Formats: sequence, C-alpha cells, structure tokens
Amino acid sequence: MKRLFVLLISAALVLPLTGCSEQMMNNMVEKGLEKVTSVDASDVHIDHGDTSRFDKQLKGVELLKSIKLDPEYLKNDYELKSEMRVPVIGVIAKTDIYKRGNSYRKVVESDDEHTVRVYNADEDKTYYWDVDEKEGEIYDGKVGDFSAFEDFSIDLDHSADDSDIGEQNFENLLDTLEAGGIKDDIEIVNRYGGDVLKVGFSLNEDKEATTSDDDEELPVNIAMYMSLNYAFPIEVSAEVKGAKIYTHIVTDFTVNPSLDEDLFRQPDNITFDE
Repeated sequence: MKRLFVLLISAALVLPLTGCSEQMMNNMVEKGLEKVTSVDASDVHIDHGDTSRFDKQLKGVELLKSIKLDPEYLKNDYELKSEMRVPVIGVIAKTDIYKRGNSYRKVVESDDEHTVRVYNADEDKTYYWDVDEKEGEIYDGKVGDFSAFEDFSIDLDHSADDSDIGEQNFENLLDTLEAGGIKDDIEIVNRYGGDVLKVGFSLNEDKEATTSDDDEELPVNIAMYMSLNYAFPIEVSAEVKGAKIYTHIVTDFTVNPSLDEDLFRQPDNITFDE
C-alpha cells in the first residue's frame, strides 16, 4: 500500500484556528454562532463493524501499535455522508461519498459549490461536473480526491489486492502528531454507538485564555474520533473557550448499501468537454 495515512493539519483548518483572537471568539459567542456546530448524536449512524478485537485498556503509542487493519473491512462498499461547519469563516458544506466495487462518487454541496465527481472503474474514466452550470469535464483514469476529509485524509481508497493492509497500523498518526510537537491524548472510547479511537491535542496551549489583547491567539482544543476498522475520521472538532468553532462529522456511514449503477455513469443532462 503506497499511502495509508496522510494526516495534514492544513491551512484550511490551522490558520483559522490558531489565529482565533479574543475579539473574534467574543463576537461568535455574542451572535450564538457556536451553536451552529451542534450535532445531535441521535442523528448520527455509523456502522462500526466488530471492534471486540481491540484492546480498550491500552492508551497512547501502545494502543496505536496494537491496531491492525483487517483487509476484509476495506473491501466493503459504503455510503458516507458528512457535514463541515466553520462558523468563524462562515463555511457550511456537505459531502457525500459512494463506493461500489472500485468505482466512486463524491458530491460536495455548499453555498458556493455544488459539484459531483465520479470515477467509473470499468471505463477507467473520471467525470466531474457543476450541477448548477450543467457543464463538466472527462478525464482518463482516476482523477481527484474521493475522501470526505481532504485536509485530514485517512485514505478510504484501499485496493482490495493490497497484500500488506493487515500489517498496517496507526503508528503513522503518532509520528505525525509528534513531528508537529503536539501532545496527544489517545484512547478507545464509546461514541456514536460504538468503540472509536479518540485523539485529542491542543494548539497554542501556552497562551492565556483570559487575555484581553485582541491580537492574542487563544488555546484551541482539538478532538478527533476515528473508525477503528475503516481508518477514517468520524469527527474532527475544535473548541475555544468551551465553544466549538469547527466541526466536521460523518453523520451516516453505511456498509454494503444497495447502490444503483447509474450513480457511477456519465449523466445525460450534462455537457462535457473532453
């Protein structure tokens, strides 16, 4: 397997978070924008698979070393729906991912974008189009990203014939966190109806949260909850002064759903430039 884990605390998340000032945070609280990120646990459905083989007594690096991925899980078809909410910069987006065999469909919808990207494995072609403009492009091969968390890309696109999947584990995640000088809090917890891997860490933790300096950066607490069997983030959230300022959460993950073949075909109502 060429790439199992690529975890990036990218500018899309880190810059808004690490630059969150006292004034910005107070403005959020006054307007009630932090409430926008709330997601009711009862509205979340995750197919966790069998997690009984994971040792819940272990923590930290020992836990990450112990987690081995089962190739059989990674061969499954799935339907994944996620929501990203960033009140600080006013972005609210939804991403739906569908996998059938080796074919994929990704739908992104927000105030500024409504696009679809399809990879048809039988044709070995990628179709990408704007739903509103009804225009698109066709590419040879698999082009573009088909994960919900592009900036936290724990790649779900595993090839079924990769013989070393079972030898992979989560140590890469720890290496990335330590390389960034991040103090980690790693354990298995019960969340969203099943056992998940929790990774918690802080940014700007040496800053004083009570500062009155508008330009002072505030401490940001980040929590990431990951699927143990499928190796993708179920939730990534960030809090400042007890208020969530960022949430990206998978609201539905269904394994082996009934998916129509037409989802992965070139649509007739779109004009494509090849």
